[in-house]
Amino acid sequence: NLGIYGADLGYVSLYNQTQDALGYLASVKQLADKLGISAAFDASTMERIKNNVTNKDSMMVLVGIAYRGSDAYLKNNQRSNVSSLILTGGWIESMHFSVTAYKTKPTEGVRFRIAEQKQALGSLIKILGSSTESEVVALTTQLTDLSKIYDGIQFKYNFIEPVTDTAKKLTYINSTTEVIVSDEQIAQITEKIKEIRNKIVNTSQS
Repeated sequence: NLGIYGADLGYVSLYNQTQDALGYLASVKQLADKLGISAAFDASTMERIKNNVTNKDSMMVLVGIAYRGSDAYLKNNQRSNVSSLILTGGWIESMHFSVTAYKTKPTEGVRFRIAEQKQALGSLIKILGSSTESEVVALTTQLTDLSKIYDGIQFKYNFIEPVTDTAKKLTYINSTTEVIVSDEQIAQITEKIKEIRNKIVNTSQS
């Protein structure tokens, strides 16, 4: 899945794991070739990525450019279904990294990021819902099962009066959003994400 490897590439670069990043880059290139979107990872782009593999900011920009290029190509050639799967794969892998990071070192920031994916998940299910391909239907079913766990997560908006600095012509928004999510819900999301990802990875290797 191109989305999985693309997310991996951006992730490992954050931790200066150069060799791993280059390995993922090679995998991304191979998958792009098979999908017929090699132009998104042409020689120039590949060289730029290799030269910036330890620069996390540059890597995120370059991976973003390559993704947008492949997305535009697929949509212009009536292959939106592949584009949707790439997007979904990237989301699943990002979630995998998030739940793994939270399990290793729980923080409120990561906990909130996991919980706030409720809306993104709903959008992915809608995007994939129009497909009749058996593999996509099966993936959509798994994501729908995940969404049922998310249904129990609540968000509480706390309004705080904004402050306006007339001299600087700026208004400061002070309102906050509180997420209400239990440890059990986070654990269920973690297990479901691992289950979905393992099925994708095992399928792609078989």
